[in-house]
Amino acid sequence: MQPLFKFSHIIFRNTICAIWKYRIRLHASTMVVMNGVAMMVRGLALGEVEPADFLRVLGKEIRVSAIVGAVLGIVNGLRIYLMYTFLFPGQYENVIGYAIVVSVSLFFSVILAKLVGGMLPLAAKKLGADPAIMATPFITTICLLYTSPSPRDGLLSRMPSSA
Repeated sequence: MQPLFKFSHIIFRNTICAIWKYRIRLHASTMVVMNGVAMMVRGLALGEVEPADFLRVLGKEIRVSAIVGAVLGIVNGLRIYLMYTFLFPGQYENVIGYAIVVSVSLFFSVILAKLVGGMLPLAAKKLGADPAIMATPFITTICLLYTSPSPRDGLLSRMPSSA
């Protein structure tokens, strides 16, 4: 069982957490990964970065991703809290808990996505593959697999249908 679905019965009991956690994390992580890949492929193409600079790049990616993840987490946590405290009060009993869960989840997803996006092109270059061709399809697949429910988890039958 994937770690994401360990507490899925709790998440899907509450619509707000399911919507915010899955959708925001999917889109934010994908954008962060693609930005990291684009910047790293550019750096490799211009000769500004080499695979030998792995530790320097890793440190920079961690610092940048922590800042971006903190800003995204705080802004989205505040948005959820304010929206379901003042605009739609009384719909959910633990709004602050949901806001914290979504914020922390988004923070760590952004860090992981930024590290993968920054390190994968370096690894491809080290292995002799073209980083630009290899990185984008591989990373998109990882993002979709990481955030999509699996039929074997039984979550798709419990999700509300759009019809």
